[in-house]
Formats: sequence, structure tokens, C-alpha cells
Amino acid sequence: MLRILCKIPVGVASVLTLVLILWLTLAPRPVGDVDVPLFEGADKVVHAVMFGWFALTLIWDAGKYRCRKGLYPYISALGALLCASASGITGVAVEFMQRYLTQSRSFELNDIYADFIGAYAMCAFYCSWRLLRSR
Repeated sequence: MLRILCKIPVGVASVLTLVLILWLTLAPRPVGDVDVPLFEGADKVVHAVMFGWFALTLIWDAGKYRCRKGLYPYISALGALLCASASGITGVAVEFMQRYLTQSRSFELNDIYADFIGAYAMCAFYCSWRLLRSR
């Protein structure tokens, strides 16, 4: 499985994730007429998961880029923090796009908080995994 993932060109995972996020956050009814009963605040959990996953794909692609350049394939904690920040900033941009480019979506500050929480949680997970792996 890891061999297959490593054959994916650098940047493809991040771009595909971004396209999926844009579809899910900007389309008026991205899942059609399916009405999924969820708990209150479930959309914040979804935001955290989406942008946490986006941060992870950015970290993955940065590591693959380093590997292709003949460098150590893992990025530093600072690199992971930059990837998480880029993911969170993308979440801010998406919220402004929802405000100004769509009629069916709205700007919510709590969504931005959830985006950053998910991104930085994934950064913390990655850094913890790297620390445990180095022992």
C-alpha cells in the first residue's frame, strides 16, 4: 500500500483534497437531497476533519518533495506547522468565498476556529508520531 501511495506525484493528494473541500463547502447541495441526521455542531467536526486532512496531505506532499530531492523524507516540526497554517488560512479563504460567492452558504467564525483546530491537531499528531518514531 505504501508503495502505491509513494508513486502518486507530488502535490496530487493536496490538490485533490482541496478540490473536494471546495466542492463540499461551496456547492449549494454537495451531497444532493440526502438528509443525514447529525448532532448539533457536527458541521464544526466536519470542518476540523476536512482541514486536518488537508494539513496532513500538505505534510505528506512536502515530505515526498524532500524525498525526490534526495533529502530526508520527513519534514520538520516547523514545516508541519507551516503546512497546518496553510490549511487553516485556506479555511479562512473558503469562509470568505462562502460569504461573497454563494447564496446558499454563510460565513461563520466558528468554522474558521474548527478549521485551525483540525489543522493544528493534525500537526501535533504528525510531530508526536515523528517523535515516537525516532526513538
